Amino acid sequence: MTFDNKTILVSVIIPVYNAEKYLRQCIDSVLEQTYKHFEILLVDDGSTDSSGEICDEYARFHSNVTTIHQKNAKQYVARRAGFMAAHGEYVMHIDADDWVEPNMMETLLSKALECDADVVTSAIILERYGQRDVIHDVVPDNVYRDDGIRYLCSRMVVHGASLDREIEPHLATKLIKSSILNGVYKIIGDDAGTVNGEDGLVCYGAIALSDTVIVTLGEYYHYRNNGESITHQINKNYFGEMVTMLKKMNALFEHSRYADVLDKQIKGYAIRLMYEGCCMDQLLSPELSMPLYDLPQEFMGIKGKIVLYGAGKVGLSYFKQISNMEDVELVAWVDKNKRGYICGQKIVGIDDALTRGYDKVLIAIKNEDSAASIRKNLQEQHGVKTEKIIWGKPTYAYEKYITWNDSVPMPVSGYAEI
Repeated sequence: MTFDNKTILVSVIIPVYNAEKYLRQCIDSVLEQTYKHFEILLVDDGSTDSSGEICDEYARFHSNVTTIHQKNAKQYVARRAGFMAAHGEYVMHIDADDWVEPNMMETLLSKALECDADVVTSAIILERYGQRDVIHDVVPDNVYRDDGIRYLCSRMVVHGASLDREIEPHLATKLIKSSILNGVYKIIGDDAGTVNGEDGLVCYGAIALSDTVIVTLGEYYHYRNNGESITHQINKNYFGEMVTMLKKMNALFEHSRYADVLDKQIKGYAIRLMYEGCCMDQLLSPELSMPLYDLPQEFMGIKGKIVLYGAGKVGLSYFKQISNMEDVELVAWVDKNKRGYICGQKIVGIDDALTRGYDKVLIAIKNEDSAASIRKNLQEQHGVKTEKIIWGKPTYAYEKYITWNDSVPMPVSGYAEI
């Protein structure tokens, strides 16, 4: 397809590390794009499986595919190496174990060229054990300029007492103009200094340096979540990495026209990261760390035997609080996919749990759609009565300590409906 009588080259950067199981599906999903004027840069980041050979195979048979081999480094370094070899006016990033819909490139590029946008966002589709969840940006889908960009910058990283983000940090769901990425990479340098948050560092930096950003509701990118290890790994470098990342983010934001509102974003982000580091298992073991989420209001006053459904961050937070309640007995901790022990408690399947005698089932899931799906399954497949199922929107434990006053309202100008 041509746009305004010219063809725009899009560079697709795919960092690859030991992804032989899913790599072909990933590359094929790009080759099958309806928009055909693109190049693929496969950056083999020191893979020890057959990923490097697969990359070379695609490069031999496709003239628009290039393979770069390098010693193992962090993902940021691999992405940056791909960018340095890229020739496109716009850039997309894809992780080697994910895949994209055939119309992703054409749709996002068309919107970008219509408005000369620097960044175009889209949703992320989480693929977990056969279950699909879609996460959109919280801010309205619009074309943002001037005061509109200021509005985005005032809430994209953190917003409200929950300090939740309103623009998803996933680099892979965005089409970004090369000139903007070039500025971002120059400021960050050769190494982002962190394995945590590098996606957000680049994404939020790109938006902060942009003149036009388009937020869309499009659902094109499939993120494959293979699950977390049931044994929690303690990251002893968490706070050091956090400080390095915040310094890099500050350097990026200082180059933005909206540095005044972005300064508050960094401070709020620092509060959230520090609390998360103390609450979860970054420096402490899961047994000693504090809960990240408060029990929902819907659970207050409940007594008796409880089945806890969900063994992620929300479930771990609920478990810590329930374990210290005198009038509540945890008879089973359930997770659809995890097995083993967490904090000395055995994780079991729902069929096992429901044979133990219970008064209530507490769903410890943050996403409302996922929680609704679990509720429906409990009712229809397991015969659990509606009044026995409890779910409330999880809230961060630190929210009660945070006062957040909005200084940047939704603009009446500076953005356009799409």
